Amino acid sequence: MHEVPSKVNSRQMDPHPHWTGFSPDGKFALVPDLGTDNIHIYKVDLDGSSLTPHSLAPSVPGGGPRHMRFSTNGKFVYSANWGHDSITAFKTESTTGKLTEIETEPIHGSWPRNARIDPTGKWLFVSGEASNTVSIFSINQETGELTFPTKNLVNLPSVYCILFKE
Repeated sequence: MHEVPSKVNSRQMDPHPHWTGFSPDGKFALVPDLGTDNIHIYKVDLDGSSLTPHSLAPSVPGGGPRHMRFSTNGKFVYSANWGHDSITAFKTESTTGKLTEIETEPIHGSWPRNARIDPTGKWLFVSGEASNTVSIFSINQETGELTFPTKNLVNLPSVYCILFKE
């Protein structure tokens, strides 16, 4: 299923999945593929412990989707686009696994490596690996849209992964 190369030939000659995550109900596995600019969606057979190719959700052309994060309410999922220095918000359809793009926002840094939603579900943090920054977006709980409030950019050395202490 991971076969179609994208538009940036220097780094997108082959499929290049970076992450696998499951929908909150466990029915679908999502695999963003930096090489194909698609999010590959697999149906999970919970009884047979297998994955079946289900559908594709296109990402930003040349964007290279890398990591994803589901909202706390499960209605939205956010994709960090490594080649495009952006984050894409998708609406999720829990019964079909379909993703519908809401918007794509710049991260105000470079090479988004990781995205994490804070425990309240109100803020999305995106690490910029090459810029050593963390961008902080507010999440509209009804629409899933992101807002980048002024000065919500933090400079930190070697930002790769964002975790919250429980």
